[in-house]
Amino acid sequence: VGSEMCIRDRLGGSDVLEIKVLGAEELDRVVRVSADGTVSYPLIGVLRLAGLSVTEAESLLAQRLGQNYLQDPQVSIYIKEYGANQVTITGEVSKPDVYNLTESRTLVEMIAIAGGLTPQAGQTVKVNTTQYDPQTQQPKNLVLLLNIDELLSSDDIKSNFTLSSGDSIYVPLSLIHISEPTRL
Repeated sequence: VGSEMCIRDRLGGSDVLEIKVLGAEELDRVVRVSADGTVSYPLIGVLRLAGLSVTEAESLLAQRLGQNYLQDPQVSIYIKEYGANQVTITGEVSKPDVYNLTESRTLVEMIAIAGGLTPQAGQTVKVNTTQYDPQTQQPKNLVLLLNIDELLSSDDIKSNFTLSSGDSIYVPLSLIHISEPTRL
């Protein structure tokens, strides 16, 4: 989970990327990230870019091109078009739904977009997310259980992280609910 804040801080499926290699214009390409998070690139083949920041993707591409083909390649990647960036939020929020996001959002912001918590919301929030190992590029599914009170009162970026396309959030029903007394 990154700390960069831009329109969306991680590359995702269906993003359209313009890749430029300084001094090697024959390698300049416009590519679309596939649904499985990969792109096909000359000399290298298939490369997983989903889940990486632009800077990480540039470094990875430069490293691979520098292994056998170019000396100290300078790679620039520009996001020409963002693909679908959908986050699902269900459970005890006012407006559970699948949301198409046009900019990066944190977990707390997403809860607010979904209308906030209902009075019956429990004390935890469950987040299903995918992170990619920067070395192997293999996806790793993570299930995070976070305390809502700590999340809402904390400035800790690790607990209020930026969501990625495909993440799902579930706010369970409270096991204990104190109702308002009824008037007769």
